[in-house]
Amino acid sequence: MALRINIRLLVSKLMNAEFKINSRLCSNFSEGENVENLKTVDPSKDRTKVIPVETSMKYLQSSAYKQTYGEKPVWTLYRRNHKGGFAPKKTRKSCVRNGVISTGNPCPICRDEYLVLDHRNIKLLEQFISEYTGQILDAFDTGLCQKKHKELLVAIEQAWDQGYLTYDVPFREQSWATRDSCGEIAARVSNPPPMPLIVCSTRRHVLLTVPVSPDAPHSMVPK
Repeated sequence: MALRINIRLLVSKLMNAEFKINSRLCSNFSEGENVENLKTVDPSKDRTKVIPVETSMKYLQSSAYKQTYGEKPVWTLYRRNHKGGFAPKKTRKSCVRNGVISTGNPCPICRDEYLVLDHRNIKLLEQFISEYTGQILDAFDTGLCQKKHKELLVAIEQAWDQGYLTYDVPFREQSWATRDSCGEIAARVSNPPPMPLIVCSTRRHVLLTVPVSPDAPHSMVPK
């Protein structure tokens, strides 16, 4: 029995040693494959290159930007890919992994490397602020990934603190002459409704008195 146990222990140790050697060889082979894959990365998906903010600001004023996006915000034509008829409330965490785009449908900021989120890039930040309320648009509406949305919040807060952006909501003039109810409004202003009656009600009876002007002295007000 003791001889059998010793033989089993020796066999198990040999198998463990062979397994460790094979695992090391496989890991070295996989690292070599990763190095080869990194060398053959698609340039359009590579995000390791740092784009200066000045270059991004010039890009927003170029003809290439206008030809791509026109006069609309960069997130207007973007559509999210999701299962079912209703989109999830939260977008993906990030579109970039290890400096490479890891999804087939990246968010509006990750897909264009020349769109840099910075507090000095005012023209880009204004596209993510509502023109009616002055608040920052949610990631559910713009389609930004969670990582870029946090960077957007930080950039807008810095722009507000340093005076690049203001909290003012654009004023919209209302033309009452173009409305059909203009005559009705004028009639209401010229002929105000009569003053309400003073009502004194209890459980047993209800007492109605004559209208009283607000300018009358307190002695004339019926009790």
